[in-house]
Amino acid sequence: MSLSPEAIKTLSGVSTATITTVLLKKGLRNVWMRGSRPLRPGQKRLVGPAFTLRFVPAREDLATPESWSSPISTRTAIEAMPEGCIAVVDAMGITDAGIFGDILCARMVKRGVAALVTDGVVRDLEGVLGTGLPVWCDGYAAPPSVAGLTFVGWGEPIGCGGVAIFPDDIVVADQDGAVVIPKAFLDLILAEGAEQERMEAWIVEQVNSGAVLPGLYPMNAETKARYATGTVWQDPIIAAEAPARVASNRVSFEPGARTAWHTHPLGQTLYVISGVGRVQTLGGPVREIKPGDVVWIPPGEKHWHGASPTNGMAHIAMQEALDGSYVTWMEHVTDAEFSAKVGE
Repeated sequence: MSLSPEAIKTLSGVSTATITTVLLKKGLRNVWMRGSRPLRPGQKRLVGPAFTLRFVPAREDLATPESWSSPISTRTAIEAMPEGCIAVVDAMGITDAGIFGDILCARMVKRGVAALVTDGVVRDLEGVLGTGLPVWCDGYAAPPSVAGLTFVGWGEPIGCGGVAIFPDDIVVADQDGAVVIPKAFLDLILAEGAEQERMEAWIVEQVNSGAVLPGLYPMNAETKARYATGTVWQDPIIAAEAPARVASNRVSFEPGARTAWHTHPLGQTLYVISGVGRVQTLGGPVREIKPGDVVWIPPGEKHWHGASPTNGMAHIAMQEALDGSYVTWMEHVTDAEFSAKVGE
């Protein structure tokens, strides 16, 4: 699996901590590879498809120096590594036998391998560092791999640091370690990861300005309104207690202010009470809305709404919660998206 330059750029701006949080919300708890730490402090965040390699416990008739010349060897596996991949090696957490040394790492650099990630250790530390290959591992040891491990193959599912890794899963590694993004969840991380980073950066700014944590982290409705682009006020009208699940708010936007892109699990109704505003669903035209207009947003429909560039707008928003959630916030609406001509 190859990653587009745009996907690599986006993921390079999303921390492993954020990725684990986003995946946790989707039920994936075991994605951080234990024992895989940056060998050199300050290694930049790297992204790439996983190229998997697997070791098993050493067996004396197989784990020999002669095995290094076998067709099934780490040497042969390196020659199969595509440019831009991250080599992920299942070393069973063994820390007294170095899986790769400086020569193998130097060859990986020549082949354009992005990084090495393992739950084991490397050897020839000074030489490995000299190659410039970014490495995430559990340390270093002098003995060679055959002192404690037998290499058995590549390009198959492995377990690294207690995490299941499949070929072409996406690996992201930074100062917190290495995490895996299952292929099926790549689009989710691309969509929500960057926005999570932006949101948390904004929260940090609020904390540094003296804001208190309750209502800020996690955000309550008032804070979410402040997080929108521009100045937005939100006044609750209905906040029914369970088993009811309806909520209603009066939301006022200054000229140029708008929400971020978002969805509602059970849909949303907007009733415009003053001013001139705009609303858009993903892939649809920008619509102008005025007092008396009623807008229905279907469940799960990605959309935004707000004032016009030159006029403020206020509306009443009504929505219901599903499993306690009224809304899923996404990326900000860009100036180009907001400034698009009405009807386009």
